[in-house]
Amino acid sequence: MMNKVLLIDFDDSFTYNLVGLLESLNIKVIVKHWTQVSHKLIDEYDNFILGPGPGHPNDYALLNPLMPLLVEKKVIGICLGHQILGIFLGLKLRRLESPLHGKSLPLSELGKEIVGNKIYAQFYNSWSLTSDIGSRVSGDAIYSYMDMIYYFQHFNWQGVQFHPESVGTTCPRPIMEWLIKNMYNVNYEKLPSHLWDL
Repeated sequence: MMNKVLLIDFDDSFTYNLVGLLESLNIKVIVKHWTQVSHKLIDEYDNFILGPGPGHPNDYALLNPLMPLLVEKKVIGICLGHQILGIFLGLKLRRLESPLHGKSLPLSELGKEIVGNKIYAQFYNSWSLTSDIGSRVSGDAIYSYMDMIYYFQHFNWQGVQFHPESVGTTCPRPIMEWLIKNMYNVNYEKLPSHLWDL
């Protein structure tokens, strides 16, 4: 299981809440600013978290050439990180009519997977990945709420639009433990020769 992770910081006030959550699970966390990410740095780690952050994924286009290097790494994207991963997979991003800043939403499907009943998760986003598309993620695990994809898994990549580490999320530790477990349950014998050749 994961014992060390590189957390990519996108200038978000929740970054160190995530550090605290991960450290409570006995995971060593190394934090690097997104402008410090390089080919060499990616080679040094197996586990990554793309953290939350302000703005639109296009604001961080400096990372685009490095995304293919993460293909065979274990990656969790949170909020902005979820959107960055989703766009790389061909999902579409749309602006919400009303931003979900500080709102807790009931997530029944994901809650049943994690704790056996509904959970509440706190959202802080003005943009969302939409489920009204045909993409390379189709057929994998996707949960949506009102057309907003709030969770996806594509092999060893996962994204959550909400903040597991937020005070408005009902079960932070079980959520993070579940995400980590899922990354290690990937059946690599069934992977295509190249991860995205579906």
